[in-house]
Amino acid sequence: MAVVYPGGVGITTITDTELEASDATFPCMTIAGAAEQTDYSDIKKAVMSNPGSIGGTTPATSIVTDDIQIGDSIPFSDSSGTLTLQNVDALDATTVATLNSDATYFSNLLIWRVGGSQAIIGGGYNFDMYQKTANITAVASVTIPIGLLAGEKMIGAQIRIDSALAAGEIWDAEWNNGGAVQSIVTGAAVDKNTKVSVFFDENANSAIATGTTHIVITKNGGGAFTAQGTLSVTAFYAFLDNPAPAA
Repeated sequence: MAVVYPGGVGITTITDTELEASDATFPCMTIAGAAEQTDYSDIKKAVMSNPGSIGGTTPATSIVTDDIQIGDSIPFSDSSGTLTLQNVDALDATTVATLNSDATYFSNLLIWRVGGSQAIIGGGYNFDMYQKTANITAVASVTIPIGLLAGEKMIGAQIRIDSALAAGEIWDAEWNNGGAVQSIVTGAAVDKNTKVSVFFDENANSAIATGTTHIVITKNGGGAFTAQGTLSVTAFYAFLDNPAPAA
């Protein structure tokens, strides 16, 4: 008995020799066609080209979401026709770049929280952050060039000591656009992992930048730092997009 394999891919015929009453051998089956494949590509191709021929179904109309599994994760769920993407722990760099390039991707989102990338909160209101690392050098003040622009709104700042400053050289930090705007911290410790997190106080000063604004680190009490230590700065800010054109 010869049977043509569905889809006509790779394996071409199956020959089945059945046991006769006079045979002294067991039933045997020989397969003629392509060499053995360990990735089952022949079967995959045959199923895709003609799924119904071997008891399959049409993927476009009848695949159950639980049947699609990647590793240990099921990436989709369905509830009465509403498809949900799930179990996504990370996005590759290309996807992130695509999402960040066009705010319309997030038109249905209220808040999108990300680290180091723009967040669209809705109605043209945008939230973002500048992140910089700076070495302490033998100067009286170190400017962290976050470059907040005029018209943008200062939200808050976080500063972390990544490697310790010289012993006893406590430090101050402030928002600064060429003149002091507002203090962030005074007399902070020099030790590694010293952390400062402060909202901009809108009751004390206007949070709207009037010129390019940076964060400046100075040695508490005056004088120059010893060239020792590294810190990281994150400045949070907001800005408004122009409204979309009228219909």
